[in-house]
Amino acid sequence: MVCRAARIHMAGASEAMHGKGPHGNSLRLGSRYFRSHVARRDVESNDLHPTKGVTKHGLTVFPSPSGMRTSASFPKQKQRIRPGAQTPIWPPLRASTRPPAPIRRSQAAETLSRRMGARSSAAAGKLSFAEQAGMKVVNALFSIPPVRSTLAVAARMVMADNARRFGVDWRASASKWRSRLAELKEDLRLLDQKPNYPKYYRKPFHAYDKGNLDWNAACEVEAATLALTLRYWPREVKEGRLKAEEAQRRVRTKITEEVKRYWGEGAGRFRSGPRHICDLGCSIGISTEFLAQAHHASAKTLLGIDLSPHYLAVATSRVRELDASEPWSRLMRSAKFLHCAAEETHRRVGRESLDLIYANFLFHELPSHASKRVLASTAAALRKGGVLAIADVDVERMVKRSNPALVALFQITEPFFKEYAELDLEAALQDAGLKDVRVVLTDPKNRLVMARK
Repeated sequence: MVCRAARIHMAGASEAMHGKGPHGNSLRLGSRYFRSHVARRDVESNDLHPTKGVTKHGLTVFPSPSGMRTSASFPKQKQRIRPGAQTPIWPPLRASTRPPAPIRRSQAAETLSRRMGARSSAAAGKLSFAEQAGMKVVNALFSIPPVRSTLAVAARMVMADNARRFGVDWRASASKWRSRLAELKEDLRLLDQKPNYPKYYRKPFHAYDKGNLDWNAACEVEAATLALTLRYWPREVKEGRLKAEEAQRRVRTKITEEVKRYWGEGAGRFRSGPRHICDLGCSIGISTEFLAQAHHASAKTLLGIDLSPHYLAVATSRVRELDASEPWSRLMRSAKFLHCAAEETHRRVGRESLDLIYANFLFHELPSHASKRVLASTAAALRKGGVLAIADVDVERMVKRSNPALVALFQITEPFFKEYAELDLEAALQDAGLKDVRVVLTDPKNRLVMARK
């Protein structure tokens, strides 16, 4: 029974395992789900009316050649955060006195397909009483050490087996990094700071008793990340038309393309692109590399922040392996990795010092109180007109349209998923002083939420 449970939830058991590379965990829902919901996505997008606009749940929906998009504007609220005593290592930019350019909104709008149910409002993420009760039961079950340890061992075994079935050699990848432990430990020793880890970060989660503070997690995250995204398009994988690297590129490129489009609508004097970029929750640097590829033409500095020193050690080692002939490798080689909590971003990098902050698959791994602190800190670190882009699990498609048993099994590896599902992200962004929220469904399991300061 344990092995069966582990096998079912393995599709979602990932990104903290895989470590945000995409910390994008999600459930495998099977071909029936894809036929009934995802496979019809392109057809249903044609249901959107080309000329009339409809606003629902405070969100105005706009057609996009690359997927459904919604936007909402919130009144600006000032958020004051006391500066820390620590001297920022990132040179703050001079605050601009010019207001950001107004967003040019498309005159064409549309209605969302009821069958797709692709709502992107806070209401979509609210859980019913039965769902909340079920998640509480799962949390109580996961708090029992013998149960947690048994599931963790079974989960790792099943994940490794599934990765091989998808063409990813889990054991070879993990063995490669384990053979470099001496080098990785030296990189860890050279990290600039040893922070105090929040209580929630020391809690067992994913398939590891120590969470991301574990060398096993750091050594296995690369293979786990590659294997995870293959589950988003099982038909293409089964037919041999999609490989691990291409699936990873599809997920990441969609995110950066939407962010660049959103940036261009309100870039003001920085229309050439963002100059100072941060990858918040960068893990082992997989997401950071895709940011370098997308923004190397305009970016001057690239920063990666993560609370796991083990992941940052692997990220540093990965940079040394880059092909110097790649046009984006220069930016990536100059990237700085900081060992600190996401809640301390503004204290480490300085206020109004960043143009663009990505948070890839980070928030579903945070309790709600930490999520709000992270939003406040990133808002303080952004310059006027700067953009925050949050890529993470789409609760509407993950929870509301999944078997409750599968959701419960997924939650076993994600103890804070219940809080993430209940978080009103749009309202939290407003409280942090951000505006012009836009939501894009980027792939069959995840969504991208963008906002501007």
